[in-house]
Amino acid sequence: IYAGESFSNTKSLAFDGVDDYVNVVDSNDFSFGNGVSDSPFSVSFWLYIDVHTTCGFVAKDYDASNREWTIGMFASQRIRFLLKNLGGSSQQSIDSSTSLLTGQWYNVVCTYDGVGGSNAADGLNIYLNNIIQTPTTVTKGTYSAMSNTIAPLTIGAYQTGASQLGVNGNIDEVSIFDSELTAANV
Repeated sequence: IYAGESFSNTKSLAFDGVDDYVNVVDSNDFSFGNGVSDSPFSVSFWLYIDVHTTCGFVAKDYDASNREWTIGMFASQRIRFLLKNLGGSSQQSIDSSTSLLTGQWYNVVCTYDGVGGSNAADGLNIYLNNIIQTPTTVTKGTYSAMSNTIAPLTIGAYQTGASQLGVNGNIDEVSIFDSELTAANV
């Protein structure tokens, strides 16, 4: 329960953590880099975790050469927001300070100011239930900008080519914005 509202697991997308995910065909609307510079963007969704697993929640990240950005759970049950350099593996990322609990709804909003370059991670923010997170882990790999790749947008999984690292839980109301939402907007 959040902000006086109750959410229903029966009216959201349910994922089994094995092979369930939504695959949205590639579109320039979901890409925020051109290989030279990045543009600001934000992603918002509701999340309910049944089981902690390494997984993707929302991503435009497919294989070794078609990688742009991912929001998922990779360490200590914390949310990671990452950007990939020029479609490759080097990344800029931050991890949330809050570890996710099972059996609870969270409003997740990730924002990026589009700064690009070697300090792109400084432009990343994660909000959980309207509270900005102080990053616990910041990764600043070699980075100039995301590329606009052919990776599909996925909801409920982080793809690694032919396999998926899927969420075991529910996701609802995914929204993608071509701007950096302010704290007041969140």
